[in-house]
Amino acid sequence: MMKWIRPLGIGYVVMNVVATTLAVVILQPFVSPMFGLYIRTDSDGLSFAPLLAGYLVITIALVWLMPLVKSGRSDWLHGATVGLVLGAAVFLGDHLVTAGWSKLPALPMLLSGLVDALAVMASGIVVAVVQQRQI
Repeated sequence: MMKWIRPLGIGYVVMNVVATTLAVVILQPFVSPMFGLYIRTDSDGLSFAPLLAGYLVITIALVWLMPLVKSGRSDWLHGATVGLVLGAAVFLGDHLVTAGWSKLPALPMLLSGLVDALAVMASGIVVAVVQQRQI
């Protein structure tokens, strides 16, 4: 159980910090205006409970998946690869599917999905390094 708690906690914090940073630095100034009327305004605020729960689910998947994916690579590269694949599957896949069945424009959804996947990649690196150091 302990080999899950540390990578889960640290990976979760890293994912939230990186996702927030990317949202402030890239998504808000560059991608959000591309959504036009379809973007949430500052006065709308965010729904933090589902947002944080979603990041927790993704971090749990990383912690579970990381040791199952065999790699002869360094911890950093292994974590980046698994994190980027999971991040792209979760965010890029979901964003594009959502664009397909909604009125949201595909290009900003694609860009948003790619940027969001970077937070999972960063968390994947941390999870891989922490798990390897605990063994």
